Formats: sequence, structure tokens, C-alpha cells
Amino acid sequence: MIGEFLPKQLDEGAVIAAAKSAIASTGATSIKDMGKVVNALKAAHAGEMDFAKASAIVKGLLFRLGAAKVSASLKRRRVERLGAIPSTLLPLCT
Repeated sequence: MIGEFLPKQLDEGAVIAAAKSAIASTGATSIKDMGKVVNALKAAHAGEMDFAKASAIVKGLLFRLGAAKVSASLKRRRVERLGAIPSTLLPLCT
């Protein structure tokens, strides 16, 4: 009965989309920026989502974002360490 009067909750797909949008709009680049992202979500979607679940989604997205940057950096260092590599072999080294 009370559920009829509560705001409709966003589904998981909508929460992920909102989290990605908040990450982009805040310029978040690592897990250290999680507070900024969650605050942006709270401001834009108050009462529309479970922020415990949203925080877990944001954390996962930021972790993957940070891991991708680390991976790219490691690949770049590996290529730099190897020096001049023929372009035909370069894809095998990255």
C-alpha cells in the first residue's frame, strides 16, 4: 500500500547508465573520486535509487576505469622498454 506513494526506483540498467553519466560529468578518473560521483548521483536522482547498490556499481566502474589506465600504461612501458620494434611485431608486444 505504501509502495504506491513512494517514488519509482530505477532498474539496474538505468542506475548503471546514470553512474556512467555521473562519472563523465564529474571527470572522475579513479576510485578516489567515488564520493564526487555518488554525490552527483544523489543530487540528480534523490529517492530514485538504492544508493548502497549505486555505490557498488560506481565502485566497479571506477575500478575498471583505473585498471584500464594501468593496463595501457603497462603496455606503453613494455613497448618503450623493448625499444624499436618492427611494426609487424608491435601488435604481439602490446
